[in-house]
Amino acid sequence: MTFEEQLIKKSYFETYMESGNRTHPVRVLGELYLEEQKNDMPDLSYIRFAQGEVYFHNKDFEAAIFKWENITNEFEPWAKKNMGDAFLELGLLTSAEELYLSIETESNVLKIESGLQLLSLYIEQGKLEKAVAVIKKSVSLDPDYPGVTEIARAFFEEHNDWENAVELAVNEGVRTGSPKWFDVLNQYVEQGHTAQFAPDYFNEALSVLFQVDRSRFEQLAVSLWESYKGQSSYMTWLREFNQLFSGMDGNRKDGWTHLSAVYQDTYFELINGDRLIKEISPLIPELLTNWLKITSPDNSLVSASSIIAWNEVFPGTITSSAIHDAENLVLNSREYHDGYEDSMQLFKIIIEWAENHEIEVGNRIKWMVQELQESNVHNLLIAGITGNGKSSFVNTIVGEELITSPTAAVIRFKNEENPEIQEITDTDVRQITDIEDFKEAAGVRRQTHKNETIIDFKAEFPFLREHALALIDTPGINSNNYDKHPLYNYLRFADSLLFVLNANNPFTEKEREILSKISEYFPDLPIHFLLNKIDVIYSQQEAIDVFDQTWAEISQYYPDSKMFAFSSNYDKGKQLRDFSDFIQTNRSTVDFEQERTAKLQFFVRRAITYLLDKRIEIENNHMESISWNEEMVSKLNGAINSWEILKKRSQVPSRNHTEKSRIKPVRKSLRRSRKFCEAALS
Repeated sequence: MTFEEQLIKKSYFETYMESGNRTHPVRVLGELYLEEQKNDMPDLSYIRFAQGEVYFHNKDFEAAIFKWENITNEFEPWAKKNMGDAFLELGLLTSAEELYLSIETESNVLKIESGLQLLSLYIEQGKLEKAVAVIKKSVSLDPDYPGVTEIARAFFEEHNDWENAVELAVNEGVRTGSPKWFDVLNQYVEQGHTAQFAPDYFNEALSVLFQVDRSRFEQLAVSLWESYKGQSSYMTWLREFNQLFSGMDGNRKDGWTHLSAVYQDTYFELINGDRLIKEISPLIPELLTNWLKITSPDNSLVSASSIIAWNEVFPGTITSSAIHDAENLVLNSREYHDGYEDSMQLFKIIIEWAENHEIEVGNRIKWMVQELQESNVHNLLIAGITGNGKSSFVNTIVGEELITSPTAAVIRFKNEENPEIQEITDTDVRQITDIEDFKEAAGVRRQTHKNETIIDFKAEFPFLREHALALIDTPGINSNNYDKHPLYNYLRFADSLLFVLNANNPFTEKEREILSKISEYFPDLPIHFLLNKIDVIYSQQEAIDVFDQTWAEISQYYPDSKMFAFSSNYDKGKQLRDFSDFIQTNRSTVDFEQERTAKLQFFVRRAITYLLDKRIEIENNHMESISWNEEMVSKLNGAINSWEILKKRSQVPSRNHTEKSRIKPVRKSLRRSRKFCEAALS
């Protein structure tokens, strides 16, 4: 036991006791006192100090005080502290307080011990402000002093002083790096005791914890995130935390499951919430980049897709390194075994989230993703210049004359036992009842390329069933729709493209331009060719020459492609058999699962982009409405002022009652209009 510990426990008197001596300390110290008095210059202070301790332990507090009040040596400060303890035991709180406050010493131990006694005194007196001050001073003197921080914590918690409790936990966590204090802080956050603190108050604590324990860092970050959600300081938290986290070397290997989930929820809440795009757009790039940094390969598809989608809507706001990282993650998603299932699950999560927030993603995207789940069906997209005979080829394949005039809708033919025809737009799904209704819906009079429609035609088509094939027929390409043709919106859905050429004038410059554009944006899409109207060639040899010459030119651009010659006037049975061989040969080169995973990833990004575009559209419409209402309020105020002037003029004698009666209802109508506009603004 150290000397200071003896003084604290009032056991200094034991230094006068001989080992094994069972004589009572009172007698031992009394005899020593008498012996000391016999000296020429007796120093009785040390013995008196010890005697006071013995009397104190034996509850003779008055005798103890009498002994200690005569101490004048270096023990005097401790004697005052002990006298205060005696007065405290006697219930004389004022005297005890005066003694504690009168102590002058350089010893932090004595200061803290006196402070702790004052704490209990002030608690008993109900003087909580003084109690707070004295315990905070004790902690500041030496936070490593045994028990002082725990006493402070217990006091703050007991009296619901959460501001000081949080401050203590933060300071001790930063000072010691002890997980214990960060667990206490996390508990306070979860209990809602930290919301009044500015978000940047926790920056240093988070920085220290990141270095000490990343798992606890994630717990605290998520708890703080949730605590600020819905508060006025939420956006500040997002900015502060992401600025802080962007400088930390977190990576996907650390397994940030909970924090990654919070990032995902926050991103979708922001882009579909009540805040303006101009308010959230400065935050999103850093938020997405941090999210991508910590997400694991198995669940990184949504973060990577979100970054790419955001950059498509707001180009240049995401760093090139983050874009490159996101693109690599999307590409790699094809190769790991759960890529397809994870992509499908991710799309369902996005749709479910959007529907829960009353946001419609768009029927066409949902339809395409749903159809992609049928992994055994090959979607063959048919395209070509208007007049190349594309419709006659489609009719041959489906076995019916279903397309008899130019169309403006995209039509997908698929074999199903139960016939069903649906007209699908982003906002509506309509049942088509018969062939005439179908032809009208597909016709150019009903559609425009600004309001794209896909018609899902399901019926029994033997050739499609035998070859697990679905045909996607697109409107003919012409000079009016070349740049914004719906074809480009379905190339991601297609497994391959069959481009129809006219044998009279095959592979024209315009067709090469179209195909070049397709290859540029969809480099992985297999492209094959159908040389149509081959029967118009005068002789068989000439037809062969046209085929060979056309193929020789095409193969220079598309060496991996194949070409099939077709005519609606040839034997249909033979042509179908030949086309069957053509299909089987070209389908064998496609890695179906990898391609479907890539397609799903595209539609995940499209869904996210769609949500962003809808968010911007809603916001712009709202701002236009506000602007219109503000303008109308201004105009109506001016009109009301004019009528007020007119009313005053009507009050001169020359004006009659009829004129006044005309003014009054007009003025009331103007006031009602102004109130309506002002209500809309609010």
